Amino acid sequence: PYTAFTDTFLREQPLLGEDQAYGYELAAVSDIMENLEDLQELLAIMQEIDRSGRVPYHSPYSCFPREARLFDAWVKLEGYGLVAKQANRYRLTEAGVELSRRLLANARELEAALRQQSILLARQGPNELGSFGPVSRRDTVRQGSARRVVVQGSGEHLAVSQTVTSALTRQVARKSDSWNIRPADLRFEQRQARSGIDICLLLDASASMLGKRMKAAKNLAEHLVQSSRDRISVITFQEQAINVVTPFTRNRLLIRQSIDTIKPGGLTPLAAGLRKAAEHVSAHCRRPGLLLLVTDGIPTLGDKQSDPLHDALQAAQAFRESTQFHLCCVGLQPNHSILRKVADIASGSLHVIDELNTISLLNIAEWERSRAWQKV
Repeated sequence: PYTAFTDTFLREQPLLGEDQAYGYELAAVSDIMENLEDLQELLAIMQEIDRSGRVPYHSPYSCFPREARLFDAWVKLEGYGLVAKQANRYRLTEAGVELSRRLLANARELEAALRQQSILLARQGPNELGSFGPVSRRDTVRQGSARRVVVQGSGEHLAVSQTVTSALTRQVARKSDSWNIRPADLRFEQRQARSGIDICLLLDASASMLGKRMKAAKNLAEHLVQSSRDRISVITFQEQAINVVTPFTRNRLLIRQSIDTIKPGGLTPLAAGLRKAAEHVSAHCRRPGLLLLVTDGIPTLGDKQSDPLHDALQAAQAFRESTQFHLCCVGLQPNHSILRKVADIASGSLHVIDELNTISLLNIAEWERSRAWQKV
């Protein structure tokens, strides 16, 4: 039964440790930097917000590239909770003030930390902006946009271990005492562009998802469509309402407009959501893909049976049998045992986190997307 105990939104969450909070800040900055030229531009935007309270772009639908990327950066600044609207003007939140201070006083330290995490590419040699080189949008690594494959023949980067293995294999096959590397043994690494996969977000839109949790889920949808060539679809499930909010698309504007219509409320009909997802992906996808289930609670409303949990397990099994999609469940610690059963019966994966926040969801999505891509 639905009780305050199962509604994890009512529970007080522990504070983040200093190292973990700094890690979240670095991840947020690296994501925002995909839309900006350098850290100085980010600082200038935050200082302008603090001074005037205005957004840094003129139109969200501008055909000018600079306006478009500033709008995307603004969406992320809001999504990460660095700016907030108060009355008729925007202001920096406490986290935003802290980041602005860090950008002003410790820009080089921030550059170094970003590069150490391999979030941005490093330029060799010192220059006028610091010993680590400029941190810019041109240096950004887009995770998941390409993968490395080993080929025979020619290439820019020699695959040393594969080359040595090829030469040794030839030596053993010929029972030769001498060992050398011949042109036929050479192996090279090549970057192979990814064509994109199909990702369906199945979002819990029950009452307990109100506020920051739903905001994080919406940020996830926008990030997925902005950072790859993947087709994204969004389905929500809540009491008496299972909706395909967005069909499979690569259109950022469509994703943004459609997720704005999501209004959490009611109980949690997980079984009905899984059945709708199975029907949707079976009708529109002809290859393996990824279903990301994001929920903060447990099934509280059945679809075909009175027992919501048993009904959800049957729906998860049917999903596995009727689709080529991998099911990834993302949920909270108090409900991990129930989600574990759902993930196991669907031959899927489970990620248990302390809270549904943007950074955690993005990290999980990137990990699962990378794994799913390898299967396409």
